[in-house]
Amino acid sequence: MLRPSFYALALILSAPVLGQARGTVASISRAKVVANAELQFAKVDIDKDGKMSRNEFEKFLGTVTPARLAAQNTAAIILHMDTNKDGKVSLAEHRGATIEKFNKLDGNKDSILTADEVKAASSNIKK
Repeated sequence: MLRPSFYALALILSAPVLGQARGTVASISRAKVVANAELQFAKVDIDKDGKMSRNEFEKFLGTVTPARLAAQNTAAIILHMDTNKDGKVSLAEHRGATIEKFNKLDGNKDSILTADEVKAASSNIKK
């Protein structure tokens, strides 16, 4: 099974704004990544209860990863992000996980994530 941090990274990488950082845009700020993560959260929270359930998250992951991997890793990912252990992920928990992963990817700690930093992080995950 792949590590939950891989899918936290996948969430960040799947964000349209950061996807641009991998292509035509050279960098992206933490504030933009967090804002986009909040937009993504709103899309994932299908029932609009302010919490991301395992089922909602699995449906989302299935759109950005092979369905088999989404099904295998959903529980681990929710557990990783669910800091209060209520079985769901709130916007605050999702935001916190996004910031945590952004900070790990931001090699020079300047609050700007470059395409090179994303590439380096992706290389490290594959190891």
